[in-house]
Amino acid sequence: MRNVGNSIRGSGFAGLRQGIISRASGETLEIGAGKGANFDGLPHEVNWAGVEPDHRKWRQLARRAERAGHHPRVLRTGAERIPLPDESLDTVLGTFVLCSVDDVDVVLQEMHRLLVPGGRLLLIDHVGALPGSRARLFQERLTPWSVRFMKGCRLDRDIPAHLAASQFSRVSAKQLNVAAWPLPDMPAFFFEGQKESA
Repeated sequence: MRNVGNSIRGSGFAGLRQGIISRASGETLEIGAGKGANFDGLPHEVNWAGVEPDHRKWRQLARRAERAGHHPRVLRTGAERIPLPDESLDTVLGTFVLCSVDDVDVVLQEMHRLLVPGGRLLLIDHVGALPGSRARLFQERLTPWSVRFMKGCRLDRDIPAHLAASQFSRVSAKQLNVAAWPLPDMPAFFFEGQKESA
């Protein structure tokens, strides 16, 4: 990626991503952990577990977790129903995962259930560009393809609206255009939320 106008470049995006991931602490659950791309940014002291529904990634994810110094706890399930007790986590982390779940609100409710009061929700995701913009037109044309071939990814999903309607209080939120030349700049959303104490 290269810098286009006021869009952020690859290195700047990587720094923001690292900043979000590094805020994980304590009992941490990563939603849609994939093949373990976030291990480099996770603090070593967290007690990590990962949710990953794709069986083709389980073995590699477990190996990478072990290499990163984490016990390889891979939960082989989707994010809508996670087999963990209420209020058992300090952090829930997700990078580019809410764009692909079947029901964003159900997943957010499940994350809220799992977090202790004061626990953190850390998210980075694709979001829909402004209606009528070149980027939004591109997203709308690409989304039917991305849903089919990119594991359900919906590039035009309004994730900030779902978060605003959720039970999480917002600690910080930032939306930035990510330069993806020669494609249109695409918006990404960085969010830290908190489960309020009772």
